[in-house]
Amino acid sequence: MLSRQRLITSFRNGIARPFFLKINKKHLELADSLIHLFQDSNGRRRFEIEEQISTFNIEKINPKVVQGLSELLYKRSSFGDPGAVNAVEIRKQLFTASANYWKKLDDNQSDILQHRKNILSASQLSPIESGTIEEHQLFGDIPANQKLTEFEPIQADALIHRFNIAQVQGLLLHARSLEVTINRQHGPALKQLMQMLKFFRLMFELTERDHDWITMKIDGPGAVLENSRSYGMEIAQFFPAVLLLTVPWRLTTQLKVPNRRRIFSLEITDDNSFCSHFQAQNTWTHEKTVILLNRFNEKYAATHKADSDREIIQLRDNRYLLPDFSVCDVNENKEHMQVEWIHYPSEGKLKWLRNVRTQLPENYVFAIKGKREKLKPLIKSMGRHLLVYTKDLTAPAIMKKFEADDR
Repeated sequence: MLSRQRLITSFRNGIARPFFLKINKKHLELADSLIHLFQDSNGRRRFEIEEQISTFNIEKINPKVVQGLSELLYKRSSFGDPGAVNAVEIRKQLFTASANYWKKLDDNQSDILQHRKNILSASQLSPIESGTIEEHQLFGDIPANQKLTEFEPIQADALIHRFNIAQVQGLLLHARSLEVTINRQHGPALKQLMQMLKFFRLMFELTERDHDWITMKIDGPGAVLENSRSYGMEIAQFFPAVLLLTVPWRLTTQLKVPNRRRIFSLEITDDNSFCSHFQAQNTWTHEKTVILLNRFNEKYAATHKADSDREIIQLRDNRYLLPDFSVCDVNENKEHMQVEWIHYPSEGKLKWLRNVRTQLPENYVFAIKGKREKLKPLIKSMGRHLLVYTKDLTAPAIMKKFEADDR
């Protein structure tokens, strides 16, 4: 992902056209030079690295390209000041000692080194601290003064692919809605895409198109009731996952870009040169779901077990249930409870829940964040199929719901 000022997009005739780097000699050499700069900068201050980057003035290369590639490399870097003194405390002591020293000074002494020695002495710092302190350590908590401690290498062509993908992701943050159309005859591909949607916690509806094609319409950030920025990030991060599809597909979206009046469209198809940095996998389980399941299994290991659920349940009218996990009693032969965790509720999603109410399996539960007072109509219509939580979905809340439904 790139910051807004690093994006390069032309907007003409209602179409957004992101700028993409070609995999050619000039761009590969640029990417390779920047990568080597970071690899050779272990222990150097951030401002020193930035000074080096500013010297990359390559003919016919947009400066934003250099800045964008560098920003991606910074994201692969760790900065700190290992072994440095506590900059905030040291600075406070020194500044206080300095202010008191100059107030009491009554002679015309002009020896800077002597003044420095006197201030350090008055600051009551330990001999080690006062003897090794430097300007960079004194302001070591400022990012520009921190040292590069670790860098995760990347190949030049992979960096260019990341740059191109990031150009699209930056636009998808402003998607009003998103549509992904794929060939419905490829059943495994449809299932894979649904797993991706579940992993990125996106809300969608399916519609048939020309019999052989199916379209997933995904809500944009403006549709959710809260945390629209977080939801926009999920959409942007979803894009590299789409690139893993091995069947024909087309992604289209309508964009409401800040400071631009009209709506712009963006289209990406499988006929592209992108290479996703995601790894192909059969199961997509979100990190937050994994953390929740681990907590549940630690707390109730003796009696119950919770696992990721890969099942995709088809309902009528092209509707599907995508359970995130299931819970069962390990000591008794009882039906398990399947839970679909709705992280970003929207009015459309709440209406969808009411429409599928009569088609739900008896043991199916939707976990949704909100205040019970505001969700009274939904709670009344959904009954036992709803688990409402106010802040965080917790292991005890899941267990309480399981036991309540079991009675």
